Amino acid sequence: MDDDDDRSTTPTPKGKQSIHVEEANIVHFDRIAQVGGYDDNPIADRVCQQIADTIHDEYEDEWDENETVMLDYACGTGQMSRRLAPYVKKIVGVDISQRMVDHYNQRVFNQGISEEEMHA
Repeated sequence: MDDDDDRSTTPTPKGKQSIHVEEANIVHFDRIAQVGGYDDNPIADRVCQQIADTIHDEYEDEWDENETVMLDYACGTGQMSRRLAPYVKKIVGVDISQRMVDHYNQRVFNQGISEEEMHA
């Protein structure tokens, strides 16, 4: 690894070219988004709901649907955004996977939510 390159690399078998962790994550989540079913996993859905409930309850006094702007970091397809949307004015999602971002934005569009209210 070059001194100028501070990204971590994944361990690889002898003789194989190493791939940066960032690139590996992009490939992994792009593939998941392409295959589909990401939002259909009942265990992930239940865990996401529990996390959203905990976040909402922990910051209950901070939510203002007329002023709160939320960042959904590593937004994926927007599962967390959709659960917390009723409590905020706007949500901006970011993700390393462009295909996840595309899926997020398509779901927002399909639900009739304006880009001003929610987008990645």
